[in-house]
Amino acid sequence: MTMYQSEKNYDMPGLGLMKGIGVSVNVGGLVSIMDSGKGKFDVDTESWIAWGTNLMVWDAGTLKVTYVDDIKGAYVTLNLLTELTENLVVGEDYKIKIRAKDNVGGNATRLYVGGYGVNAYSDWLTTAYTWVEIDFTAANASGHTMRHDSMAAGNIVWIDEWAIYK
Repeated sequence: MTMYQSEKNYDMPGLGLMKGIGVSVNVGGLVSIMDSGKGKFDVDTESWIAWGTNLMVWDAGTLKVTYVDDIKGAYVTLNLLTELTENLVVGEDYKIKIRAKDNVGGNATRLYVGGYGVNAYSDWLTTAYTWVEIDFTAANASGHTMRHDSMAAGNIVWIDEWAIYK
Protein backbone atom coordinates (compact mmCIF):
# COMPACT_ATOMS: atom_id res chain seq x y z
CA MET A 1 0.00 0.00 0.00
CA THR A 2 1.30 3.41 -0.93
CA MET A 3 1.18 6.11 1.73
CA TYR A 4 -0.61 9.23 0.62
CA GLN A 5 0.38 12.02 2.93
CA SER A 6 -1.02 15.45 3.42
CA GLU A 7 0.29 18.36 5.45
CA LYS A 8 -2.89 20.35 4.85
CA ASN A 9 -6.45 20.15 6.16
CA TYR A 10 -9.15 19.22 3.66
CA ASP A 11 -12.69 18.03 3.56
CA MET A 12 -12.25 15.11 1.15
CA PRO A 13 -15.41 13.82 -0.52
CA GLY A 14 -16.73 10.84 1.41
CA LEU A 15 -13.83 10.87 3.86
CA GLY A 16 -14.48 13.91 6.05
CA LEU A 17 -11.79 16.23 7.33
CA MET A 18 -8.26 14.92 6.67
CA LYS A 19 -5.30 16.32 8.55
CA GLY A 20 -1.58 15.84 8.98
CA ILE A 21 1.35 13.79 7.79
CA GLY A 22 0.93 10.04 7.67
CA VAL A 23 -2.70 9.87 6.60
CA SER A 24 -3.11 6.78 4.44
CA VAL A 25 -5.91 7.51 2.03
CA ASN A 26 -7.92 4.57 0.79
CA VAL A 27 -10.80 5.95 -1.24
CA GLY A 28 -13.66 3.53 -1.73
CA GLY A 29 -11.28 0.56 -1.78
CA LEU A 30 -8.86 2.34 -4.12
CA VAL A 31 -5.21 2.85 -3.18
CA SER A 32 -3.01 5.80 -4.15
CA ILE A 33 -0.09 5.08 -6.49
CA MET A 34 1.54 8.49 -5.96
CA ASP A 35 5.21 8.75 -5.04
CA SER A 36 5.66 9.96 -1.47
CA GLY A 37 5.60 13.76 -1.39
CA LYS A 38 4.31 14.12 -4.96
CA GLY A 39 1.08 15.77 -6.01
CA LYS A 40 1.20 18.36 -3.22
CA PHE A 41 3.47 21.06 -4.69
CA ASP A 42 5.13 21.63 -1.32
CA VAL A 43 8.41 22.93 -2.79
CA ASP A 44 8.16 23.18 -6.58
CA THR A 45 6.10 22.42 -9.71
CA GLU A 46 7.18 18.75 -9.60
CA SER A 47 7.06 17.02 -13.02
CA TRP A 48 4.58 19.37 -14.67
CA ILE A 49 5.50 21.07 -17.97
CA ALA A 50 3.85 24.14 -19.52
CA TRP A 51 2.40 23.91 -23.04
CA GLY A 52 3.54 26.61 -25.44
CA THR A 53 4.61 29.75 -23.61
CA ASN A 54 1.99 29.48 -20.85
CA LEU A 55 3.34 30.66 -17.50
CA MET A 56 3.72 27.95 -14.86
CA VAL A 57 5.04 28.73 -11.38
CA TRP A 58 5.10 27.37 -7.87
CA ASP A 59 2.83 29.64 -5.85
CA ALA A 60 2.87 29.06 -2.08
CA GLY A 61 2.21 25.34 -2.24
CA THR A 62 0.20 25.29 -5.45
CA LEU A 63 0.86 24.86 -9.15
CA LYS A 64 -0.25 28.10 -10.84
CA VAL A 65 -0.76 28.09 -14.60
CA THR A 66 -1.57 31.28 -16.51
CA TYR A 67 -2.79 31.13 -20.10
CA VAL A 68 -0.55 32.80 -22.68
CA ASP A 69 -0.99 30.89 -25.94
CA ASP A 70 -2.13 27.27 -25.47
CA ILE A 71 -5.54 26.00 -24.30
CA LYS A 72 -3.85 22.91 -22.81
CA GLY A 73 -2.23 24.88 -19.96
CA ALA A 74 0.33 22.48 -18.49
CA TYR A 75 0.66 18.70 -18.25
CA VAL A 76 2.17 15.80 -16.34
CA THR A 77 2.84 12.37 -17.81
CA LEU A 78 1.29 9.61 -15.72
CA ASN A 79 4.09 7.10 -15.23
CA LEU A 80 6.84 5.74 -12.98
CA LEU A 81 9.37 8.32 -14.19
CA THR A 82 7.31 11.29 -13.00
CA GLU A 83 4.95 11.23 -10.01
CA LEU A 84 3.83 7.59 -9.66
CA THR A 85 5.15 4.52 -7.82
CA GLU A 86 4.44 2.36 -10.87
CA ASN A 87 3.40 2.56 -14.49
CA LEU A 88 -0.27 2.19 -15.29
CA VAL A 89 -1.63 -1.24 -16.18
CA VAL A 90 -3.41 -1.44 -19.52
CA GLY A 91 -7.08 -2.28 -18.99
CA GLU A 92 -7.16 -1.21 -15.33
CA ASP A 93 -9.45 1.54 -14.09
CA TYR A 94 -7.99 4.64 -12.41
CA LYS A 95 -9.43 7.61 -10.53
CA ILE A 96 -7.65 10.95 -10.27
CA LYS A 97 -8.75 13.40 -7.58
CA ILE A 98 -7.67 17.02 -8.01
CA ARG A 99 -8.18 19.96 -5.65
CA ALA A 100 -8.13 22.99 -7.93
CA LYS A 101 -9.71 26.32 -8.82
CA ASP A 102 -9.61 28.93 -11.55
CA ASN A 103 -10.11 32.67 -11.61
CA VAL A 104 -13.18 32.62 -13.88
CA GLY A 105 -15.51 29.78 -12.83
CA GLY A 106 -18.43 28.58 -14.90
CA ASN A 107 -17.46 26.60 -17.97
CA ALA A 108 -14.01 28.12 -18.36
CA THR A 109 -11.46 25.43 -17.50
CA ARG A 110 -11.34 21.76 -16.54
CA LEU A 111 -8.75 18.99 -16.35
CA TYR A 112 -8.29 16.20 -18.85
CA VAL A 113 -6.59 12.80 -19.14
CA GLY A 114 -5.77 11.68 -22.64
CA GLY A 115 -3.65 9.75 -25.07
CA TYR A 116 -4.04 6.38 -26.80
CA GLY A 117 -7.77 6.80 -27.36
CA VAL A 118 -8.57 7.94 -23.82
CA ASN A 119 -10.51 11.22 -23.48
CA ALA A 120 -11.64 11.76 -19.88
CA TYR A 121 -12.59 15.10 -18.31
CA SER A 122 -13.17 16.51 -14.85
CA ASP A 123 -16.07 18.78 -13.98
CA TRP A 124 -15.53 22.46 -14.71
CA LEU A 125 -13.43 24.29 -12.12
CA THR A 126 -14.91 26.97 -9.88
CA THR A 127 -13.41 30.06 -8.25
CA ALA A 128 -13.13 28.24 -4.91
CA TYR A 129 -10.94 25.20 -4.27
CA THR A 130 -13.03 22.08 -4.86
CA TRP A 131 -12.25 18.42 -5.47
CA VAL A 132 -12.90 17.22 -9.02
CA GLU A 133 -12.38 13.70 -10.36
CA ILE A 134 -11.36 12.02 -13.59
CA ASP A 135 -12.10 8.31 -14.13
CA PHE A 136 -10.41 6.46 -16.97
CA THR A 137 -9.22 3.06 -18.13
CA ALA A 138 -5.53 2.89 -19.07
CA ALA A 139 -4.81 2.12 -22.72
CA ASN A 140 -1.02 2.57 -22.34
CA ALA A 141 1.35 1.89 -19.46
CA SER A 142 3.35 5.11 -19.53
CA GLY A 143 2.01 7.53 -22.14
CA HIS A 144 -1.16 9.08 -20.72
CA THR A 145 -1.04 12.72 -19.68
CA MET A 146 -3.16 14.84 -17.39
CA ARG A 147 -3.49 18.46 -18.46
CA HIS A 148 -5.67 21.53 -18.40
CA ASP A 149 -8.42 21.88 -21.00
CA SER A 150 -10.13 24.91 -22.53
CA MET A 151 -7.86 27.61 -21.09
CA ALA A 152 -8.27 31.00 -22.76
CA ALA A 153 -7.08 34.59 -22.44
CA GLY A 154 -7.23 35.73 -18.84
CA ASN A 155 -7.47 32.20 -17.35
CA ILE A 156 -5.41 31.27 -14.32
CA VAL A 157 -5.66 27.82 -12.73
CA TRP A 158 -4.28 26.71 -9.37
CA ILE A 159 -3.86 23.03 -8.52
CA ASP A 160 -3.40 22.60 -4.79
CA GLU A 161 -3.14 18.82 -4.70
CA TRP A 162 -3.83 15.75 -6.81
CA ALA A 163 -3.57 11.97 -6.54
CA ILE A 164 -4.23 8.94 -8.69
CA TYR A 165 -5.82 5.75 -7.37
CA LYS A 166 -6.21 2.23 -8.69
